[in-house]
Order: sequence, then structure tokens, then C-alpha cells
Amino acid sequence: MKVLGIEIKGSTIIGVACVDQSIADFPNKIELSDSYNSEELIQIHSQVKDLLEDFDKVIIKKRMEKGKFAGGAASFKLEGLIQLAANCPVSFIAGTQLTAFQKKAEHDLSCVKKYQEQAYLAALTLLD
Repeated sequence: MKVLGIEIKGSTIIGVACVDQSIADFPNKIELSDSYNSEELIQIHSQVKDLLEDFDKVIIKKRMEKGKFAGGAASFKLEGLIQLAANCPVSFIAGTQLTAFQKKAEHDLSCVKKYQEQAYLAALTLLD
């Protein structure tokens, strides 16, 4: 099974693709520089749609919708683009669930960069 774990930080999609517990080739980041530019949104939608063609499942780390640490508008636009572009089920996981998953079974995170850890853990939850 080929799964994609995603964390959205600001206007950046951070993704880690996994095939049966092994990391697969995938661009580390996709950046949206201007969330008000329709042409750029269409271009990113097309890019994401092409990238998601071969995945069986996608999981996105949730962001807070309200409060002091709420996600920005650009991050929710990117989330919507991912959901529309995917030809497979897209699910969400809370940060607290990722922390519990990581504590339950120690996972070697040395195979990913520090900024990719949450996306990698999200992908692993689908493979577990």
C-alpha cells in the first residue's frame, strides 16, 4: 500500500510518501507563495493532483481551527486543494494522536528530516 502523510505549515505542504514502511520518492515541500493568486492555486492544484495519482490513502495532520494557534487561511486552502485533488480517501489525524502513536511504539525517525517527522508519523499510522 502506498500512503502519503502530510503536515501543512503556513502555506507549505510537507509530505512523506511511504510504501510498506519504506519511504518513497516524493517532493519534500510544495509552497504556495500567494494564496490570493488564482493562477497559482490552479497550478498547485494541478501539481498536487498529478502527485496524488498513485496513492492508496492520504492522511493530513489536523490544525486548530480557532484560538491562539489556529491555522491560517492559506493552510486551509491547501487542505481543500488536497482533498479535491485526491483520487483516494483523505483522512485527518490530531497531533495528540500522533504523539500517542509515537509513544506506543518507538519509530526510527532518522530516515526523515526534522521538519518531516509529523508527516512521516501520520503516514505510519495508516500502515500500522
